[in-house]
Amino acid sequence: METNIQTAQYHNTEIEFDLRPNLVMINASQMAAPFGKRTVEFLTNKVTKSFIKACLTGGNSHQMGFKKESDLVVVKAKSGTWMHRVLALKFAAWLSPELEVWVYATVEHLLYGDVINLKNMEHEIYYLKYHVEQQKIICRENEAFRKLEELQTKLYQAHSRKRIQYHKSFGLKFQISPRQIAEANGTIRYPEK
Repeated sequence: METNIQTAQYHNTEIEFDLRPNLVMINASQMAAPFGKRTVEFLTNKVTKSFIKACLTGGNSHQMGFKKESDLVVVKAKSGTWMHRVLALKFAAWLSPELEVWVYATVEHLLYGDVINLKNMEHEIYYLKYHVEQQKIICRENEAFRKLEELQTKLYQAHSRKRIQYHKSFGLKFQISPRQIAEANGTIRYPEK
């Protein structure tokens, strides 16, 4: 299975995240290192064993896609113990509340960071468009602004006519809609907002 390893810095420790479709594994050995603890201490305690068992039974197993314990914990000879994000969060909480919050935030960022950024950009664009339209409404009451809008329309029409003439002069063929011709000639009037 192809891996996509991303590294994040927790204080002075690099922690690796293996991102795959529908799966995030976190290097638990690296998480444990700054605290002087070992993953085996966590994995052998009674509460953790109960948690793993709960993950592998009934609806939890089906909903999370767990079939066997190796879906939750994998030990690799070279890189150490890797845990599924669900178990890694529990492990991080066992190590330190601060680490737990950091792991949660890092996983959220790795999984949804681009989506969140796009949403923020959409909100910013909507906000700016709204305020531009509000300013246009206010400015339309001003004669100088109406004159500016008329000049901008004439400029756009002149550019359109020039483009059409350029293509005709050089015998270039291109698709132009009746609407574009009407815009270039100034025969389309847009309603006032």
